[in-house]
Amino acid sequence: MKTIRQVNHERNCENGQVIVVEDDPAIRSGLEQLFESESYSVTAFASVTAFLVDQTLIAAAQQFPTVLICDVMFPEGSSLDTLSGRHLDFPVVFM
Repeated sequence: MKTIRQVNHERNCENGQVIVVEDDPAIRSGLEQLFESESYSVTAFASVTAFLVDQTLIAAAQQFPTVLICDVMFPEGSSLDTLSGRHLDFPVVFM
């Protein structure tokens, strides 16, 4: 099993890429600022649906994130239900 550091080294990035999926603009912005201050590349989405549309582009470019940080409750439903059964090639942290 590879460590996150090994995966990041293979991807030629120092700290890696974080994807944040959060519908609350203040929380989303705070998470972006937090990870960017630690030299992570951050991509943020306001909904799970927007992330899933973009995930196709991520997979095509083979630029998988180090981690996905995802809110659980959204106006359109639970991200646990939406992401359930999907094969994601990176760790997911639900909050």
